[in-house]
This record gives sequence, C-alpha cells and structure tokens, in this order.
Amino acid sequence: MSISISIPKFRTLSVLVTFFVAIAFIAPEFSPFYTGPAYAQVKKPQKRKNIFEILFGKRNSISPRNIRKKAKRVKLRNRRPQKKRRTVARKPAPIINIVQKNENAAKILVAGDFMASGLASGLTQAYADNPDIIIVNISKGLSGFVRDDVKNWPADIAAHIAEVKPIAVVFLNGMNDRQQMRLKTGKISKLSEPWLKEYNNRTKSLALSIQGQKLPFIWMGLPPVRPGKMSTDYLVFNEIYRTQAEAVNGVYVDVWDGFTNAEGQFVSAGPDINGQIKRLRNADGINMSRVGKRKLAFYARKAIRKLTGIGTPALLVSLPGIEDTGPIEPQYDPAKTGKTIVYSLAGPALDGGSQLAGGKSPQIEDDWKNSVSYKLVYDGVIPKTYPGRVDHYGIVANEVPKEVPQTAKSKDVEATPEIAVQKEPEPAKITQ
Repeated sequence: MSISISIPKFRTLSVLVTFFVAIAFIAPEFSPFYTGPAYAQVKKPQKRKNIFEILFGKRNSISPRNIRKKAKRVKLRNRRPQKKRRTVARKPAPIINIVQKNENAAKILVAGDFMASGLASGLTQAYADNPDIIIVNISKGLSGFVRDDVKNWPADIAAHIAEVKPIAVVFLNGMNDRQQMRLKTGKISKLSEPWLKEYNNRTKSLALSIQGQKLPFIWMGLPPVRPGKMSTDYLVFNEIYRTQAEAVNGVYVDVWDGFTNAEGQFVSAGPDINGQIKRLRNADGINMSRVGKRKLAFYARKAIRKLTGIGTPALLVSLPGIEDTGPIEPQYDPAKTGKTIVYSLAGPALDGGSQLAGGKSPQIEDDWKNSVSYKLVYDGVIPKTYPGRVDHYGIVANEVPKEVPQTAKSKDVEATPEIAVQKEPEPAKITQ
C-alpha cells in the first residue's frame, strides 16, 4: 500500500518543475507576464530572426570589425611647422658677346675624339668676341688610335688640313684607346709590349703628317677621370703624346693639374678660369661640363697665343732712358687723396735699365756708372727725392758726403773698421 501512494507524489513534483522551466523560456516573448505597462511602452518586443538572417546576417549591418575600426582613437603628434625651403636661383650663364666673323678670318682646326669636341666648344666661347678667329671642329666622338676603322687620323689629317687651310692644329685624342688592338696577326692585349710598339708607331705617324703641313701643332694631354684605372692608363698615354709632339717641334699642353687637387686626385669641382669654384665634370666623372670645357680651352688658348701671336696685346710701356730721371707725374693729387706717386712695375724709372743688378747689360761701362744704384753703392750719393714721395723725409739729395774715407773708394783696398780686442791674461805656469 505504501508504495502505490508515493508514486503520484513524485509524478506531481516533476510536472511542476517542467512547468516552471517552460515559463522561463516563454516569458521573454510575453512581457505582460513579468513587466508593467511602462516597460511595454519603452521597449518594443524584438522580432525573431529567420534562418537566412541567422546564416547570412541582416543587410546594411555593421560588423564588429568595422565598429572597432571606427571606435579606434587616432593620436595626433604635435609636429613643428616646417620651414619653407629656400629656392636658390641658379645664376644664368654669362652672356657671350658673339660677333660676326670676317670673311678672311683665320681658322684653327680642332681634331680628335669626344673630348676634343668639348675643347672645340670651349674655344668657340673663348674666341666668340674675336671676329678674326674661327674654330673648325672635325672631331669624331668614337675615334682613337686603336680603332682605325672608325677614323684613321694619321691618314686623314693631311686632307682635312688641305681643305680647311688653318693657321694652327689642335689635337686631343686617346679617351677611347683603353682596349685591345686588332692587327693582321690577331688581337693584342692593352698596354702589352706589342701594343705599346704599335701605338707609338701610330702616334708618330700622326705627328709627322702634321709636321709635313708646316703648321703650328698643339697636342693636348688627356685630363684625369674618376675611375682610377682609367686615369692610370691615361698617364701612360700622355707620356707617349709628349714624346711624339716634342719630336716634331710641336707643343704638348699638360692639363692634368688643372682637374686635380693638391694631392693629385680627381676632383669634379674646382677653380674655373676666374678662380671661382665651379663644377668642371659631369655626373659620369668623364665628360666636361660647360665650365670644364672653357677651362680646357684656356690651356689651349695660351699655347695658340704663344705659337701664333693671336691675342697678344701690344706692349705700350716705354722704358725711360738714363737721362730721363725726372719725377713721374701722379695720376691724382696726393694732397687731396692722401696717396703718393705710383710707379709702374714694368719700367724702373730711376735705374734706366730693364734687368736686375748683376745681369748682362748692353750698355757700356761709363753709362752704367752714371746710374742711381751705382752712385748710391759706390759713391754714397743719395738719389734726389720729391715732396709727397715715401722716401722724402728731409735728407738733402745728390750730395757726396764731406768726409768719405779714401779706402772706401779704392777698389783694391777694402775698408775694414778697426776693432779693439782686449787680450786675456795668460794663465800662470805652475812649476812643480
């Protein structure tokens, strides 16, 4: 009997537990069970999600990643206001006064490789204001002594001279010669013994061809470059060019020091013809800039002036004679300006000569004895001074001292002052 009564009690308890659990799941959907009318007015019941919304989400929904990105704060650094960069305006190239050349203007022939082309450009700038000089450029960039198939200068230079009829020839070549040489017997290595022998023969042939035209010949040396091995080879080439040019009475112009520093190293920037530091070479370290071409032409122009006389100014300085020992008129008033008389360094007005003391003079002995220096040294006569000159300080000039020792005028006896020498007492002898 006891067993049959206890079973319904356990069944009723399980039914109650199931009922309360079901209410707990259903209650969120039916707010009237546990909320008042105020909550129902504030919060509306949410709509259940269907299977598609659960799988793919709602359209135009913001993902948590985007929310995090938008919510991320960006810290701004306190940057200092940047200063405006100064734009340095480049100085314009100097204006060259180009004049029209005369019909009978003299011609200067420039031949060689690409460096010779730059030299011709610099010479054109140098003689731009001279109507009597024309620069004729026949250079070929890839030419050299090694590749005679590009341009055979020893064989062709005579024909170019006959066609142009220049007054001088300027030659610069060899920048492309650092390579093997091809002969009938085959290829030979650079700077080997047979290579140097053939290279000397070709350069000698060129020098003899120009000598046969009986023209002033200027052979320009190669400048240094940035690659060290190339510069080392160019030094060997320059010695060959110097030897061959001087063998035919030509002029060899060494430009090496003009493009190096005090230690002899390559520099891309250096002083130009006016002494200002400018960029002389391009970025490749081989070709010349516009300023570098002008500097290269500066060396060539000096040699042209020396051989042909072109550009040599007339000497207008006249040396005064021995009798003309008067004062030189000042170009300004010393009393008002406070400046004294200026003497020309080109003419020694007081000495009457053009050479230093001790040099050979064409004057006879009686003439140079009358010079101011002779009278001052041998006779003791002070030269006449003039008011306003630096040596005018109250000394009476042009007077022989009243008391002159006769020994001072004699050529055989030298005047030596007598100096009293006090003799020291001899030490006493000690006898044993």
